[in-house]
Amino acid sequence: MVKHSIPPLVSVLMPAYNAEKYISEAIESILAQTYTNWELIIVNDGSTDSTEEIVRIYQEEDARIIFFQFPENKGISKARNQCLKLARGLYLANLDSDDVAYPERISEQVDFMLTNKNIDVCGSSVNLFGLSSSVWKTYLNNDQIRCSLLFSATIPNSSAMFRKDILSKYNIQYDHQYKVAHDLQFWVLLPDDCKLANLPIILTKIRLHENNTSYNEEILLQETNQIYTYQLQNYLQISPTEEELRTHHELVKTPEEGFTIEYIKRISKWLNRLAEANQKTRHYPEPEFTDLLTQLWYKNTAGLHHLGLEFGKVFSQSPFSEYKDYSLWQKIKFWAKCLFK
Repeated sequence: MVKHSIPPLVSVLMPAYNAEKYISEAIESILAQTYTNWELIIVNDGSTDSTEEIVRIYQEEDARIIFFQFPENKGISKARNQCLKLARGLYLANLDSDDVAYPERISEQVDFMLTNKNIDVCGSSVNLFGLSSSVWKTYLNNDQIRCSLLFSATIPNSSAMFRKDILSKYNIQYDHQYKVAHDLQFWVLLPDDCKLANLPIILTKIRLHENNTSYNEEILLQETNQIYTYQLQNYLQISPTEEELRTHHELVKTPEEGFTIEYIKRISKWLNRLAEANQKTRHYPEPEFTDLLTQLWYKNTAGLHHLGLEFGKVFSQSPFSEYKDYSLWQKIKFWAKCLFK
């Protein structure tokens, strides 16, 4: 880490609700940070288990832990906003009560923020663990992240650090109407002059378990539909139909009916519409927006030659395919695969 004479205070924000099973590990990961000028703000959102007792024990041992309690459950967005109100740090760092920060997490991000004064929000790649294990690699620069927010929350919430002054500068907080997708809404509403970045290193572990709020798929779908519709209407002047919203979701998830020729036709039509809309509104930066649409196209069409000649026709005519740049031999091989499926 770059040495600075006075290390800035970092407020770690940790809302908690019935977190007795995991919160000790989350707290201890902050106690183990190599960066020591922090305060840990824990807002207990009306837990009915032993969350309060656990936190009180740690608070007695370390004065940097600040504890606030709602007498009844108010919801994750209100708990996060209470964390924001109590924070005194120059930088604010999210960590959910069931997640874990690696020891260098705060020091790496503070160093980055101090040396990149133009960046207001900084996340990182993360390890996913628990029900399944994988690495969530994130888009790195502001333009890539801005484009990708049209499809998902590409700043992992428990990896995010941001400057406190953006709260008053842009008059933002978490929206209480969102019970699950509040983090996506928070990033989407940041104005364009607020610059975003992700570090390419893994700084946190995000736990996947049955009680994750994000596992309420019905509510998640409703809320993300609202957020995607907001972006489509305001940034691309598109009022999506229900089928278009379903297609939009399926671009980054496995389609319910599988990778059928009908699905490929749907995503081809939708991606073309997004590209044409951005050519008119010029809201999303280029070539990053087209690059992202191209990535989504290939993610959904790779290895589907078995769908036959109809797939070959759709693929070869798509502006997102590299077919136009194929050599004659490559075209012969492509059509042969589609013909002899």
